[in-house]
Amino acid sequence: MNISNQAHSLLENYSGSEFGQYLSPTFFDEHFMSTEENAEAKKALVVSALNIISKIGPRGLFMASFREAESFLRDDPTKSAWDGVLELKKWFEMILLDIQKDYFDSQLMSNKVEMRQWESLSLRQRIDSVSNFVENTNSCLDQFEIGEIQLFSIEENEVCLDDRIVFSGLRGPQANKLKEVLFDSIARYLNFSYQSTKIKLVAQ
Repeated sequence: MNISNQAHSLLENYSGSEFGQYLSPTFFDEHFMSTEENAEAKKALVVSALNIISKIGPRGLFMASFREAESFLRDDPTKSAWDGVLELKKWFEMILLDIQKDYFDSQLMSNKVEMRQWESLSLRQRIDSVSNFVENTNSCLDQFEIGEIQLFSIEENEVCLDDRIVFSGLRGPQANKLKEVLFDSIARYLNFSYQSTKIKLVAQ
């Protein structure tokens, strides 16, 4: 798969630590480049997306799309970056989800965690404590400018949240997958904070 001149130029100037906050400097190691099919083309697409994201800031991480990454690599704006580039769309979206998940996880866990024992809390204590948890989570979501969550109710081990997260500019399927990833991260963060595996998170 012959990549565009723009893609070659981007890779020539790429430094492994350039986007360290989003991607491990060793992600594109020798093993990846020697064993991954169309490794250079895949690397170009990811580096393209990270270039776009870095210009916008953290909120750009949840606005990134294959279309933008591919367009950035075009030599001719009226033509695809290279023949067969669309074959990499599913791979790109899967890798982007992994990057988004890892970054969101790290941002959540870098927040101050209020460690409580879920089973020992009364319903009133659970409501008050989870309300603080929601505020803490929203402080993380705020940097991405994608909305927020609100506590709706707590019934035994079920925590129900009002979902007010919106991904502007993303198509429905991509936005839905991304939302699922974020809520999985929030659920893990919730269970970690309350030292329990019994809590079920429900978004509505």
